[in-house]
Amino acid sequence: MVEKKRNPKRNPKGAGRKKIPVIVDDLKTDGFGKLKPKPVDLEQVMHWIDIGATAEEIAGSYRISSATLYNKLLEYTGFNFSELKTKASGKAKIKLRESQFKLAETNSTMSIWLGKNLLGQTDNSVKTVEDLHTLVDYIQKTPKEKIEKDFAQPD
Repeated sequence: MVEKKRNPKRNPKGAGRKKIPVIVDDLKTDGFGKLKPKPVDLEQVMHWIDIGATAEEIAGSYRISSATLYNKLLEYTGFNFSELKTKASGKAKIKLRESQFKLAETNSTMSIWLGKNLLGQTDNSVKTVEDLHTLVDYIQKTPKEKIEKDFAQPD
């Protein structure tokens, strides 16, 4: 009998794709088919609040209801979720504001948006046909020197 040579390009036996382990430790149940809740880490909750997570998202990560999260936060901190979010979200808002100002240096759209929202600046655009007629009447009846004075750019 002639011995067959193995194709050198083929993987040796058992050297196929690696098997991905199934992680089941987090999915242990209490015998009633429910997932066991994980202990709530207040530092982690504060971090998630800081980046804008909702109470439902945070509660879901611990496998508890939003009501249970509210109760635990009230017990641990003396504040309910909305009070804690108000107190803890300042850092995230400051980071966002810094990045918006940095972006405004190179992005005119962001610069305009910040001007409108922080400085109360508005567009002085013609919004209706009546506005257009009023503008045309003003231009026709007003001397050129007065128009130039009224619309002169400040130095």
